[in-house]
Amino acid sequence: MGQELFAIPKRALKKILRIFCSLLLRTVVTPLPKMEFDVLTTIWGQRLMPMIPVELIIIDGDLSRPINELRVLLRFRTDSYFKDWNGAWHHPGGYFGSNETFKEAIDRIAKKELGAKIKIKDFYAVGALNFFKCKRDHEVCHLFVCIPERMDFTNDSNIQFFKFSEIPKEFIPQHYFIQEKAEQWIKIFQSLNENQRPNFLGFSQFTDNDSEN
Repeated sequence: MGQELFAIPKRALKKILRIFCSLLLRTVVTPLPKMEFDVLTTIWGQRLMPMIPVELIIIDGDLSRPINELRVLLRFRTDSYFKDWNGAWHHPGGYFGSNETFKEAIDRIAKKELGAKIKIKDFYAVGALNFFKCKRDHEVCHLFVCIPERMDFTNDSNIQFFKFSEIPKEFIPQHYFIQEKAEQWIKIFQSLNENQRPNFLGFSQFTDNDSEN
């Protein structure tokens, strides 16, 4: 099929692709680029374009506390993606949707992954990890340290806080790198004096640009 597409004249191919995209836009199934999730996973699985996950490193408490006292919120899942590990803990995460701001994406993902029991107050960009040799696809993960304003997971055994030094063994391998990146970011923050920290946090806040150019 791929070779057949290349044989189509360029102008005709553009028209076919426009029609294809217009059909996808009618589905409105997910907050992703408004197309069927099966279509997206096929595109990602064939490595035609990378996935753009948003990973939330949700911290319990003040970032100024000693790092061995900080706790991170993890979720346990047993769905098909985690079948290789018979279920595993992971940082809550999802994918950027079309036309979303950073805050909109983070709020939506937090609600989808954790329910209405949490509200994110502040979030800071830790960096990105490019997993370009993943078994299932190519992922460019955007990592955010999040400070919650409200949360209550006392009755949910699949959502728990863990000390940084006590991450469970049943942890998705990729997420060890995410946790390590977050710890490095927090250690840099803690190494700064009181006058330097606001500038560091300000620099770590990504800016949305609504320019139409």
